[in-house]
Amino acid sequence: MGTQIVPFAAIGSEPNYTLYGANISAWADDTEQITFSAQAVVLGLNNWTIDEISFSPTALPEPSIVALTAMGGLLFGARKWLARCG
Repeated sequence: MGTQIVPFAAIGSEPNYTLYGANISAWADDTEQITFSAQAVVLGLNNWTIDEISFSPTALPEPSIVALTAMGGLLFGARKWLARCG
């Protein structure tokens, strides 16, 4: 990304392909140019194809029902308290 090399690793494989992934969260909300390169192999073929590139957002944890209930209770209590004091 940009001028930095992003390490990647195989995260899955099938008989006809291997799925690779990399963490690019350091560039969240940035616009960067992505380039791909491979080193030449002296013996054998260095033949690879990029079929698809996709990005997935980091999953944010959802609050539990206990946390939502506690926040609702605090807001309700604060409203009652402010109504009594005001």
